[in-house]
Amino acid sequence: MNPVTFNTIYVEKDVLQYPWVQECLNLCKASVIEIQSIAEEIDRSFVLPYPQDPIGAKSLFIGKQRGIFIRPCPCSLETKRCGYHYLSLGIGCPLECTYCFLQGFLNTSSPILYVNFPDMEKELKEWNQKMQNMGKILRLGTGEMTDSLIFDPISHFTRKLIDIFSPFDHLHLELKTKSTCIENILDKASPNVFIAWSLNPASIIEQEEREAASLQERLMAAKKIVQAGFSVAFHFDPIIPIDGWEDLYKKTVEQLFTTIPASSIAWISLGIFRIFPGLRDTIRQRHPYSQVLLGEILPSFDGKLRYLKKIRVDVYKKMKQWIQNYSNVPLYLCMESEEMWEEIFPEHAPNWFDIHQCYFIES
Repeated sequence: MNPVTFNTIYVEKDVLQYPWVQECLNLCKASVIEIQSIAEEIDRSFVLPYPQDPIGAKSLFIGKQRGIFIRPCPCSLETKRCGYHYLSLGIGCPLECTYCFLQGFLNTSSPILYVNFPDMEKELKEWNQKMQNMGKILRLGTGEMTDSLIFDPISHFTRKLIDIFSPFDHLHLELKTKSTCIENILDKASPNVFIAWSLNPASIIEQEEREAASLQERLMAAKKIVQAGFSVAFHFDPIIPIDGWEDLYKKTVEQLFTTIPASSIAWISLGIFRIFPGLRDTIRQRHPYSQVLLGEILPSFDGKLRYLKKIRVDVYKKMKQWIQNYSNVPLYLCMESEEMWEEIFPEHAPNWFDIHQCYFIES
């Protein structure tokens, strides 16, 4: 995969003097423009909305998170929530996966990184104390609105993030990526930091995730990160049940467990392709070669377009069996109904998370 580069970096005045921002600017070698407000600059400078703006993708915004950092996963109210929360440190991703929901969500093509880490650390301290009082552990991730590691070669922010997280024994940080950008953190292994990869069969990655690392590259990066002392996680999401999907995904599961020791895998999630109805036309327009819309997807229990329930049940049961042929690693479903959970994991209902020991809490 090609490294991420930018021609221009817009930096809010409020964060310009942070040492980690200055280090980032020195690494990037791009033109730097000081601004007062990211929102005002986007409104003023960028006429075309995402994803129609070809210039905006070559610009990066660095600024202050003016809202809260720790937020519940934005899954539908009708789904069974796993308790995952995301840490809002960035928005936008240059990998351009065909199915990405950000295409219908963002108002700019320019990625945004939030760097007021002292404010974030205050929130983390409060949540760590709250979890300690409850006897719970909260899983947080930075890969909801962006790729957790894709900008790290030009920012080195992840090293600082791990340092901040390390003392919080009731918070677990998941860094989820489709990249191989791990070199800066190989010496930073921490028991409460997990590096995660989204996985798909090699042919689907080549078709639908063209700017991301290949399957082999991801697995080799995961192997290297395990050797460095980290635990890892994996997400088969979105599973795309095209013709021949059984052979493709069964082989991918085999590749995973022949490369990565099961004892190093903290959890695996499963989620089948689903989109908001409005995203279908965007995908057709921007990615006419994509296969993600070839299957029949219909409005489902939460208004999203999904494969029929009988197809989803078949996919989940087979994926579960293939994985459990190698390991009893904790499994969970992403953005699915409680009815589906009961269908796939009847042996653990209703206390899925307690029995799996996934360290999740209800939102």
